[in-house]
Amino acid sequence: MIKKIVAPFFAYLFFCFFVLVVLSLIVSQFSVTFSQLFLLFSQDGRIFDLFLHFLYCLGFLICLYALINGDSRDQRESCEMWIILGLCLLFVYLFVFSLFEKQESHSLLELVLIQEHLRSFEEVFWDHLGEMMVCGFFYIFFLLIPLGCVLLRYFPNSLHPLGRVLQRLSPSLNVMIYILMGCALQSYFHKEHWIFYLDLIALGSILVLLGLVLKERRCNLGFFEVCNLVFLGLGICVFTLSSSLIHDANFNARYAFFMLGFVAWCAEWMISFVAWRER
Repeated sequence: MIKKIVAPFFAYLFFCFFVLVVLSLIVSQFSVTFSQLFLLFSQDGRIFDLFLHFLYCLGFLICLYALINGDSRDQRESCEMWIILGLCLLFVYLFVFSLFEKQESHSLLELVLIQEHLRSFEEVFWDHLGEMMVCGFFYIFFLLIPLGCVLLRYFPNSLHPLGRVLQRLSPSLNVMIYILMGCALQSYFHKEHWIFYLDLIALGSILVLLGLVLKERRCNLGFFEVCNLVFLGLGICVFTLSSSLIHDANFNARYAFFMLGFVAWCAEWMISFVAWRER
């Protein structure tokens, strides 16, 4: 029963957050009175940051459910149980770290005007190193490798223990779309340094790979996959029009899409794992 509601639940959650982000961008772009709405939502302690805290708690509860219903005594499942335990501790760390991390506070005026100060490559690189590592992780492990394996028709051997684990951990198309929305939420025309155009190149490359994969398996798309793909296309259009706004905002909205995809990935394979064990 729980397995059947995972995909709809995260699809609805994705839709609600997508609408919130898009509407805040549109209002900020075309309204003089509420021109700073997206920047306000993006600040620490505001709605995007609160949504991240909710996802941390949700991820922890999903891991806890899988730990309680799993069987660590079964040698065939020991690898999955260790992964679940590690992810459970990761969500606890992220939640606690986000609560107690001392953020350098900037006023809204400083967030808008901070880009006027020209910084060197070293300053820009070290300032955004964490963001680049997060983006690189999701680009490689949740988009490039899964899509590449599908195109190359390289699938893990389910008869081998490691192959069985890798097959179970493979992200679904919905998860990839959630994460791809986070990749798409970037400034397309206002980059602080040339190195950030690598982000845009990576996005274009992944979209091409996704298009090739969809061309092969278009008959296997379900209702939620089609809807999420439509939202992805609409999102890219809105993000393109709001390039300057996104450039001035911090990483919270983008990171929330990444974390939504990550938690959805955890829910899909962990609940499937528990259902397989109970059979």
